[in-house]
Order: sequence, then C-alpha cells, then structure tokens
Amino acid sequence: MNGEGVISVRQDFYADTSRNVPMMFKYGMQMVFPEQFHHMQWYGRDPDENYWDRKDAAFVGLYTLPVRAQFHPYIRPQETANKTDVRWVQLKDDDGNGIWMAGDTLLNVEARHFLDEDLDEGLEKNNRHAGELKPRQMTVFSIDLQQTGVGGIDSWGAWPLPQYRLNYQNYHYQFLIKPIIQHLSAAISVYK
Repeated sequence: MNGEGVISVRQDFYADTSRNVPMMFKYGMQMVFPEQFHHMQWYGRDPDENYWDRKDAAFVGLYTLPVRAQFHPYIRPQETANKTDVRWVQLKDDDGNGIWMAGDTLLNVEARHFLDEDLDEGLEKNNRHAGELKPRQMTVFSIDLQQTGVGGIDSWGAWPLPQYRLNYQNYHYQFLIKPIIQHLSAAISVYK
C-alpha cells in the first residue's frame, strides 16, 4: 500500500505441467463487500452480461448499474453478470464511498448479491429455479483475468470453441485498488 492508500495486487498461477488438466473455467479473484456497496460503475463493455465469446455486440463505454440489476434470473441458476474488457471499475455506497480498481490489462468483472455456490449446485442437481434464490446481505465481486466462453453454438451442451477456452497454463495479472472517500467521518467508521 502506498501513502495514498492504493493497494497493488498481483496474482500468479503456475500450472503443474505433470498434471493432465483439460482447461480452467475462470482465473481471477473474488471479494465480498458489505451489502451497502451496491452501486457499480465501469468503463468496459455494455451493461448486459457479456462473455469472451459473447461480446461483439456489447459496446465499450462508461456504464452505471446497481448490483441487484446485474443478476439475470435464468430458469436454472447459473453464472451471470460478467462484464468483459473492463478498463476500470468502482463499487460505491449511497454516500459515494467505495473502491476503484483497474488492471494492468483488460479485465472481467461481475458483482451480485449471490455466492457462486448459490448459482451452481455442483454435481448434486436439485432442479432449483432462479425465483427460489434469496439475495444475500453482501456484494460478491469478482475481478478476473479471464473466464472460459459460454459455448453452446450448436446445442446447449456444446463446449466453447477452442479459442474461447481458458487453457491450463501459467497466468499472471495485476490490479490496483484505490479507496474512494467522500467524507473523513465515513473513512473512520469503515476502518474502526
């Protein structure tokens, strides 16, 4: 952390070449913030969710959207809310306090009021529906280098094309986290 409160985060992944791993689904980090950090603004692709293989019609620009509006209620709960080619992103509370983040490369980000395990039941499928999910009192934020594409170009079960798969190999990325403080009293209450 520098004198202005800016934190530099670096993540390095070194693939074990002795293992046979076909591909990774996602490479990045996830953070959990208090629920009140529910305003998201970013400079990247459009407010509708977009993915590596589903972004050509999503234009780059400055967008603002509440976290609750980013969840798409697919019939079966699943990954949702991703934004690609993000240059910077900020999460703020109603008073304008929060954090700003930017990477050393284009990033994928998503914010929602659900944990990953709320959306994916793993191997045990209980045939839940999105309407059964209850938002958590937290903001779950992912800042990723990349995730595998959606796939499904010829059927819903089809894997992404090879160029949209996150191969098992070494990955590195870095990003900055900077506080956004509107009032000193807000900073004191956060860090108490």
